Amino acid sequence: MNKRSPISRFQSRQGFTLIELLTVIAIIAILAAILIPAVSKVRAQSYKAKSLSNLRLLQVANSLYATENDGRFVAPSVRTKKPNGRLSTQQWFATPEYLDLLRGASPDGASRAVERDFPLEMFDPLALNSDSAVRVHVRSYGAFGNDPSNSQWGQEHNSGNHSARMVAPSKTAAFATAGDWRIVYGGRFNWAGVETKVNGSMAYRHLDTALVVYFDGHVGEVTKDDMRKIDKDGGIQNRFWNAQD
Repeated sequence: MNKRSPISRFQSRQGFTLIELLTVIAIIAILAAILIPAVSKVRAQSYKAKSLSNLRLLQVANSLYATENDGRFVAPSVRTKKPNGRLSTQQWFATPEYLDLLRGASPDGASRAVERDFPLEMFDPLALNSDSAVRVHVRSYGAFGNDPSNSQWGQEHNSGNHSARMVAPSKTAAFATAGDWRIVYGGRFNWAGVETKVNGSMAYRHLDTALVVYFDGHVGEVTKDDMRKIDKDGGIQNRFWNAQD
């Protein structure tokens, strides 16, 4: 009788049948369908937490700046006339004194104390990871202030708020995720979900919300629906936009 040895019988069973292979593939597909959205959500929450931390630090530096400048917060923009008669504009993210304070407040401040650029670790991570060629610091976070209208932009101005004239700092926005270096009332609904520079826009890039830090230092988030409610409650005169009477 030609009996097969146990080894030969084991060797003949090596490999998967088609049904077994399809079963394994189906199980892997189910696990992937469960895990991939969960991983994406965790990553999105991580980006959101980092961005909220950045906003807190932006306002910490802003409060220190006000302490050293007689109560005046860093201005979204300052326009002054040079001796030759030409106007010179300085935005908040390029204000040397503010940048020095920001680097001191940021976790990696010591290693960046001699730089004059906006700290890399302070970019909004979602803006930083996008494919857009627009400079990230211009469309990462925007500052709120008393910027002049377009018709007055060519004049001298200082658009910063003053702490002594602020009515409700816990209700007035200082910085937020943005598609531009400044945020204006007319840009509150201009964000289209694409990482590109949009003049004066607030960016709802974090799970359809814009992240905000207020002048008292606390952070929050707003949606477009929240902004519509603010429109019904005073619009541009609402404390969210208007720091003083």
